[in-house]
Amino acid sequence: MNISILHLYSNLMNLYGEYANIRVLKKHLEDQGAAVYVTQADSVNDIDLADFDFIYIASGTENNQKKALSDLLTKKFELISLAESGKIMLFTGNSFEMLGKSIKASDGSVYDGIGLLSFTVTEQNAKRYTTDVIAECSLCDEKVVGFINKASEISGIENSFCTVTMGLGNDNKAKDEGFIYKNVTGTHIIGPVLVKNPQLMRYFVTLICKCCDSSFSYKDIDYKYEKQAHSVTLKKLSERLA
Repeated sequence: MNISILHLYSNLMNLYGEYANIRVLKKHLEDQGAAVYVTQADSVNDIDLADFDFIYIASGTENNQKKALSDLLTKKFELISLAESGKIMLFTGNSFEMLGKSIKASDGSVYDGIGLLSFTVTEQNAKRYTTDVIAECSLCDEKVVGFINKASEISGIENSFCTVTMGLGNDNKAKDEGFIYKNVTGTHIIGPVLVKNPQLMRYFVTLICKCCDSSFSYKDIDYKYEKQAHSVTLKKLSERLA
């Protein structure tokens, strides 16, 4: 089974060690017997998004996000079409904000988003919202842990990625965080989120492999250190929450 991954804006959107989501995902896919090919790119020019089984964009500065958005808009309709057809994509940190209707920057400038969904983003520069996270997520049984660092408020998301019990939601008031739309997932949770959450990693590994081979059956592998790291993180955060 061959699996092709596109790590888009790998230099431009590269904060918080989010590249590790792809590095560890690749290892997990290989452990399932797949041959994995990762393409890194900082522009969609000369790239056919349909060639890839999984598309990933990580978090970046607000300025770099706007640069990435300008480039990604050139493939707006292709990206929307792929999302509607079930293409698997993951957007972490502020990269998922590009998929909404608009982004209002802290200086008042308004940027058109991709428009996959109708949510709107409002940035401010008075302070950043930073918090550790514990969340319940429908994609896995275990609680999701991680960190959020953002300067935005988001309104208009209907189907959230998770519900936070510790941390901030999309609008920094309610507890709904991120979004899920078909096989597209967006979350502000960094850490990196797949590395810190073994069951979430397993979900994406299984989803990607099954899309490439419908007969795929997950082979159980004991990633004991990943499990221990998640357990310790959840325990320490839960103690603080209590």
